[in-house]
Amino acid sequence: MEIQKNTLNLISSMTMNEKRHFKIFFQKINFGSQNKYLIIFDLINKYGKIDEVLIKEQLNDYEYSIKNISYDINYLNKLILRALNDFHSEKTISLKVKENLKSIEILFYKGLYNECLKLINKAKKICAKNENLSLTLELLSWEKKCSGYSFGLQAAQEVNEKVDVYIDKLVENRLITDLYYKSYLIKNSIGKTSNKKINTQIIEIIDNETIKNFKIENNSIQTQIFYKLIFANYYHVTEDSTKELLLLEQASEITNNNNYYKKENPLDYISIFIRIIDIYKKSNNNTFYDKINELRNFENILDFQKEVSIERIFIHTNQAELDFLIFNNDIENAKIKMN
Repeated sequence: MEIQKNTLNLISSMTMNEKRHFKIFFQKINFGSQNKYLIIFDLINKYGKIDEVLIKEQLNDYEYSIKNISYDINYLNKLILRALNDFHSEKTISLKVKENLKSIEILFYKGLYNECLKLINKAKKICAKNENLSLTLELLSWEKKCSGYSFGLQAAQEVNEKVDVYIDKLVENRLITDLYYKSYLIKNSIGKTSNKKINTQIIEIIDNETIKNFKIENNSIQTQIFYKLIFANYYHVTEDSTKELLLLEQASEITNNNNYYKKENPLDYISIFIRIIDIYKKSNNNTFYDKINELRNFENILDFQKEVSIERIFIHTNQAELDFLIFNNDIENAKIKMN
């Protein structure tokens, strides 16, 4: 039953373009008489549920086996995922790099080390656009192997030193991420925990050695953003909205300076922007509407997570606009906004 639920959810989540691509992909790989999977797909897609009785009736009409429908649905799930992998293979930096990693591994096991190194260098340039530390480490791991086989131990050692640098960055990223999560939970415990305890906890984070020794220019985009947000959370707890806004806008600016990160992590970008708007809504500053429009226009550059992003933007911008109107005693327009 679990695989049926997973398959139904997967098909329900697919866009029209993804469904069209699945059918084209299916025909390309040419399963001959096994187009029973297209029949099952169309039935689930049409009725929005998995009705085994109906599926068996349709398959019987085309003289297909109905011995193991559960297996067929499981296999359909795998086919859909393969098609989606193919459809989205170039959509994000991470997916592009992962596609290259498949080819790198195949070339390596064929003993084509020089070809492998060329592809690794190409993938590293792609990866640098979004500063994905874990994928960079994986590429360096393959580079170390290929360099060792092609150019000897000294070449492998030189690559290994680069690995050490990225491992250090990854460790620091984990520490900053952990401190960010803790600061966020502290921020959200306002009103649930005593002010004295909250202030003590947030000061402990700011006084942490990792925070004190942090060099923002040497770190990944995500690490830089989380570092800024730790301080934004600190100023939220200490009720300094001016400094909180400054740190939030600095975090937003980091994402704005890298379109790849912003497009591939839209919910992170939206959550920062919502906090900025929440501060502006408690003022009579018309910059509030500039920020509202900026966030609403964000959906125009999105591909992944577009529907959920549009939903969040709609809810939060309209709620913030209503709060802004009430705060400024514009009751007539507030009534219109509520309607």
